[in-house]
Formats: sequence, structure tokens, C-alpha cells
Amino acid sequence: MSKDDGVRLTVNISPGNWSGIEEVMRRDGVSVTEAIHRVLWYGNTLYNAIACEGQQVFIEFGDRRVQLFLIGHEN
Repeated sequence: MSKDDGVRLTVNISPGNWSGIEEVMRRDGVSVTEAIHRVLWYGNTLYNAIACEGQQVFIEFGDRRVQLFLIGHEN
């Protein structure tokens, strides 16, 4: 199977992660599948920026700026 074919997975997720997926579904009006695709894309993008490319990633909350780090990964 090539990576373009996709892979069907069955996974167990925590209640907290499920709440996050439900929030994306509610806010964006998308299906479970699309919400999971979006969350995985966001996570993959952040992971690649920090772990693979050595970039610093920040989130701003009003006047507060917070840097994101990967747990178990040396930046």
C-alpha cells in the first residue's frame, strides 16, 4: 500500500482528546473524520516545525506569548 492510499486505523483516545475533536466538529461544522484530519494536520505541522526543522513556535494569548515545546524532545 502506498502512502497515497491512506491507512484505516482503529484507536482508543482519551476523553480529553475526544473533547478536542468534538470542539473542532462543533466549531467548524465538520465530520469526525474531517476533525481528526485537521487535528492530525495541526499536530504534524507543529511537530515538523519543532522537531524536524528546529523552529521555535509561539502562541499569543492577548499580551502573553507562550513557546511550544515537545515533551520528551530536546529543542
